[in-house]
Amino acid sequence: MHSAPAHQPIPVLDLVAVMMTSTLVGAAMSLGFPLFSLVLENQGEPRWVIGLITAAQGLGVFCIAPFAPRIIERLMARRTMQLGIILSVIAILLMPLNIEPVTWFVLRLLLGMGAGLIFIVSEAAVNALAQDHNRGRILGVYGTLFCVGYAAGPLIIATAGTEGWQPYLMAATLLALGLWPAFAARAIDPALAGHQPPFFSKELLTAIKIALLPLTAIIIFGLTEASIFGFLPLYGLDHGLLENTAALMLSVWIAGNIILQYPIGMISDRFPRRLVLVWSAALAALFIAALPWVIGSDYALWPVLLAQGSAMGGIYVLSLALLGERFRGPMLAVANTAFVVAIELGLIIGPAMTGLLITGFTSAILPWAMAGCLAALSMVAFFARPHSKAVSNIDLRR
Repeated sequence: MHSAPAHQPIPVLDLVAVMMTSTLVGAAMSLGFPLFSLVLENQGEPRWVIGLITAAQGLGVFCIAPFAPRIIERLMARRTMQLGIILSVIAILLMPLNIEPVTWFVLRLLLGMGAGLIFIVSEAAVNALAQDHNRGRILGVYGTLFCVGYAAGPLIIATAGTEGWQPYLMAATLLALGLWPAFAARAIDPALAGHQPPFFSKELLTAIKIALLPLTAIIIFGLTEASIFGFLPLYGLDHGLLENTAALMLSVWIAGNIILQYPIGMISDRFPRRLVLVWSAALAALFIAALPWVIGSDYALWPVLLAQGSAMGGIYVLSLALLGERFRGPMLAVANTAFVVAIELGLIIGPAMTGLLITGFTSAILPWAMAGCLAALSMVAFFARPHSKAVSNIDLRR
């Protein structure tokens, strides 16, 4: 169990402000993904074009990542987050002016750059304001609120539809509402202030070595999360479920992502987080591997999906908490930049890899491929060495 350090007052208002911003951004982004795809579909664009334009948003994160630490050093954390919001708002408001693939590719690239800045700062800020004795619980609240926002986006589309300016204005408004809480979170500037080494530097290589476990965990999380999100309904349809039941599988699984992030975070404040990650990944592997046996059951399917989604949500919280254990000050922003790049890498690799596997072996391969990835993560976490102490920018200099 963790030894109890000297506790300092929690900057509650600043944490609430950062979490409000990330929740609003989550809702806006999840509104945008189906909106943009449906609009292009209605325009008659080929599916491969829609996929390419969707991938541009992830590519935007890779484009901004090398510059993010220096932007944070120059503008400070709050203004960097606000810059990300403004870039995202501009991109969304320009989209209905010219619904054309090349234009939308560029705008989705800009949207990804803005979103990248927001997530790099918000995740690093929450980790910086948390303390080791409460880090899991605070990140559990952060993850839960972001998932709630992310789940709300498609519901807005169901209400607003995809025609005209209304859905774009709603997405832009949700993002713009995040400007004020981002401004109000004054404590994040000193928490992340200091010299930021270049992204491609010896400091970054050292940070990756120190953060190898959380970075590995978040890549596998992104890979499996995106694959399950993209192919779980298809798996249900191929096993004889009706379309609405197959869609409900995904909703129940997403609900699992939401409900247990805080309890898992609370457990990780009492026991070594590395070992909690071992169990979370192992349970996620076990429950997804059970899918072929419960897919035809009206009673067993739903609790298995709920439990699997819960274990998956725990992997995200634990990855962030393990990152926060290892870094302090400005190096936390550099490490979180690598963290955001790692999850985007998983989000890109996962659906492509799973799509190829399903093409070669049918959708029956889905639970086994995901279980293999998650079991491998559990083993990596089990054999990983516990970290010694958190490092700062000064500690990394040789």
